[in-house]
Amino acid sequence: MRYAIISDIHANSEALITVQRSLNRLCIDKIICLGDVVGYNADPEFCVKRVCNLADYVIRGNHDKAVAGLINFNNFNYNAGHAVRWTQQNMQFATLQNLKSLKAGPEIIDRFFLACHGSPEDEDKYIINSQDAVNSIYYVKKNFPDVRICFFGHTHIPALWDEQGNNLRITGSYTLEKDRLYLINPGSVGQPRDNDPRTGFGLFDTQSWIYEYYRMDYPITEAQQKIIRQGIAPALARCLAVGL
Repeated sequence: MRYAIISDIHANSEALITVQRSLNRLCIDKIICLGDVVGYNADPEFCVKRVCNLADYVIRGNHDKAVAGLINFNNFNYNAGHAVRWTQQNMQFATLQNLKSLKAGPEIIDRFFLACHGSPEDEDKYIINSQDAVNSIYYVKKNFPDVRICFFGHTHIPALWDEQGNNLRITGSYTLEKDRLYLINPGSVGQPRDNDPRTGFGLFDTQSWIYEYYRMDYPITEAQQKIIRQGIAPALARCLAVGL
């Protein structure tokens, strides 16, 4: 079984279409989306519909919750909050209801995998450093003893953490050990924050137990122009060009 792992699309249709084209060539069996389908960019309606049709599993993110009215977004920064308000005003009611119905993480997938947006302990918590990773590993071992991989998003930064809290920082492929537990972040489709503006996703093969990380160029200028044209915060357009 070949799983594609996507996360943090953030209403960027240009990036999502680019990723989908790659997935079509890679003979994927199932697609897991780790949340934040909306926010920041200018195509929320398109992205929600496309992701819900494309993915076999979709976990909600904090921006999805904010746009759907499930949480207060007063603690979001100015640009994020501005994008949430714009998104709420520019989505159809039925699509907002689809967004509202997305599942909270963590969710067990095919017995051995866990999917969440932030961390397995808290869907809004970031896994940023070694201690965060170790805490999450301990939580998974205690509460989901059969799980071997926990896929997470939220940080927009690709990562592969092992049981000791080491970030293996892979750039291509990595063979996992079946008797160990890993935390894997595929990075962000629509707003990368690792100083690399290219869109990205992960692929895991259950037969070879190999995880592969993909990055590719997409039409960033088109995404930027839409942000500006729609009157969303211009700083968000600038961030796309530098991967921040």
